[in-house]
Amino acid sequence: MSQATRGTADLSGLRVLVTRPSGQSEGLCRLVEEVGGQPVALPSLEIVAVEPDWTLRGSASLDDVDWLIFISANAARFGHVAIMDHQGVWPDRPRVAAIGRATAASLAELGVKADLCPGSAGGDSESLLATPEFSGLAGRQTLIIRGRGGRALLAEGLRTRGATVDYLEVYARRRPADCAQRLGVLAMDREIDVVTVTSGEALANLIDAGREAACLSWLQSLPLVVLAPRMVKLARDLGFSGPVMVAEEMSDRGFILTLKGCYSRGPLTHPG
Repeated sequence: MSQATRGTADLSGLRVLVTRPSGQSEGLCRLVEEVGGQPVALPSLEIVAVEPDWTLRGSASLDDVDWLIFISANAARFGHVAIMDHQGVWPDRPRVAAIGRATAASLAELGVKADLCPGSAGGDSESLLATPEFSGLAGRQTLIIRGRGGRALLAEGLRTRGATVDYLEVYARRRPADCAQRLGVLAMDREIDVVTVTSGEALANLIDAGREAACLSWLQSLPLVVLAPRMVKLARDLGFSGPVMVAEEMSDRGFILTLKGCYSRGPLTHPG
C-alpha cells in the first residue's frame, strides 16, 4: 500500500474515505482535494423521508409549541418540508433551536433563522442542554424534529427541566444497498488510508458492510476520524484497532484540521 508524503501540513495524496450520505459528501470531498488529498466517497448511510405522525401528546398544534428543536441538518431539510406541507406557512409562535452550526445553516437556507444554536464547541445534545436558554423550561412545550431512532438524551434532559417533549420524526436512515460491494472492491487493492465517519449509525453500517464483504479485519485496522468524542468508545467496541481521532470541531473543516494535525506530527501507521 502506498503511503502519502509525511511531514507536511497538507494531506499529500492521502486517500480519505468519506462516508457521508449521497448529496451531503461534496463539501468534505472538496476540502480534502483542496489540501492535496484524494477523497473516496462511499456512503454508509442513506437518508429517506418518512410520513410524519402529527399526533402531538402535549400540544394540539404548532401554535401551542414554545420551542422547535432541529436535531440535524437532515431534520432541518425534511422537517421544513413536513411543516410547510402540514400548515402551508411557517408557524409564528415557536422559537427555533438548532443543535449545531450546520443545522442552523440548513435552516437559514430555507429562510428560517435559528433563535438558539450552541457556539463553536457545540453540535450535540449535551451542548444544546448546556445553553442558558434551556436551563429552566417549566411548563414549556417543546417539539424535537429528528429522524427515527435518535438519541433520547435531549428529550430526557428537557423533561428533567420541566418541559413537555414531543417528537416529529421526518426521516429514516438505512444502509445503501451497494455499500458492501463497493467497500469490497476498495479492500481488494487497499485503496483507503483513513476513514471519516459522522455518526454512530454510519459507523455500525460500515462494520456490517465490511463483514458482508469479508474485509472486516482490514477495515478495523484503518485510522479513523469521528465527529464526536462519544463515538470513540463505539469505534473500539466495534473492533477498530488503529488510531481513532476526534475532529477538532463538529464540521467538515474539523475533519481537515485533525487530519492535517496528524500528518504534521508524523505518519499514521497501520497494516497494509
